Amino acid sequence: MAGNGTDKYAVRENGMRLVQPPPLATPHTETSSAPKGQQVGAVFARPWSDWFSKVVTPGLQASFRFQSGTHSDRASSNASILPQGSLFKETDRGVFYMASGSPTVWQYAFGTMIGLAANRPSDLGESDAGFQFLATDTPQFSIWTGSAWVNA
Repeated sequence: MAGNGTDKYAVRENGMRLVQPPPLATPHTETSSAPKGQQVGAVFARPWSDWFSKVVTPGLQASFRFQSGTHSDRASSNASILPQGSLFKETDRGVFYMASGSPTVWQYAFGTMIGLAANRPSDLGESDAGFQFLATDTPQFSIWTGSAWVNA
């Protein structure tokens, strides 16, 4: 990796500058530092905002791919053929998954699915650990542990 803070997630490969995402465990959001009354809720944490800004910086080629589609589309796609750090946005659930691990699989990265309690997903597994669900008909916020839902 490059040594200065502005290129923290930039690396060189075959003479090309590539962007690497922060480690998956890096917190994705932090409380806004705007003055009270001007806050808009959580904002991307600094490592992620730096990474996203590098992705759109001219002359810097991303070493990942971004895809979007339904949950079914992601579930049927093969993460192992994608570069580590590739993102998939599930448009029907409003959450993001990252191609990560060895072997490379889709792992829940961030986002909160919002809907009726009856629509809380029942098809999650170990790679979905951390998945967040907010029920609109009950005041319930749930997090998937990788094997079960826990109420937060």
